[in-house]
Amino acid sequence: MKKIFMIFAILFIAVTVNAQWYLGGEFGLQVRNDRLKLEDDKELSKNDVTGSFIVAPNFGYCISDKLAVGLRVGVGLPQFRISGTKEKDHYNKVGWAFYPYVRYAVFTHKRFSVVLEGSLGVGGEHQISKVENEKPVKGSTTINVRVLNIAPVLDFKLTDHWYLYTALRFLEIGYDIGITKPNPDVKTVSTSHNFRFIVNADNVLSLTNLTIGAYYKF
Repeated sequence: MKKIFMIFAILFIAVTVNAQWYLGGEFGLQVRNDRLKLEDDKELSKNDVTGSFIVAPNFGYCISDKLAVGLRVGVGLPQFRISGTKEKDHYNKVGWAFYPYVRYAVFTHKRFSVVLEGSLGVGGEHQISKVENEKPVKGSTTINVRVLNIAPVLDFKLTDHWYLYTALRFLEIGYDIGITKPNPDVKTVSTSHNFRFIVNADNVLSLTNLTIGAYYKF
């Protein structure tokens, strides 16, 4: 038993000596403008501007030059209204995420690396509605369980400590389970299964498909 313990201790020390901690984060932003112009009915015409953003700090551990493990904690607004609508009803959404991940560099050339990121975890999306001057009311709630997600990441080395990266999630492969409660006052719950094998260039600039981040290796 002592020999087994000593072997694991030696392996742990050997890995730790060559490893580095890192700290970083991502930021994603999307703005959408929906225009409807009716010459005969200007009351129904609208110029509705909505947006979404996410801030996702993450930290991890570089086991080697190719392999790293980490944790991403995301918070943001998947949907919020900026301006332009004449409607009295406003619907905003608040989101969060908690995703452990593993990254492996499959190709490196000078300062550039192509990395595959595999992640799992859980996230949520909560709708808040507001009618005229009334108090905000809670709406639907969705909990998303990420069983597995694999996406390519482009990594660029600025210095020995600073790195930039972008996750190309419009090329991802994954499986999620979504649990939605449409109204907090009822017991109705719906479950959805989402399988993804995505190659979708039309959605490159959407919030969930392209984020830009940076991290610092200590």
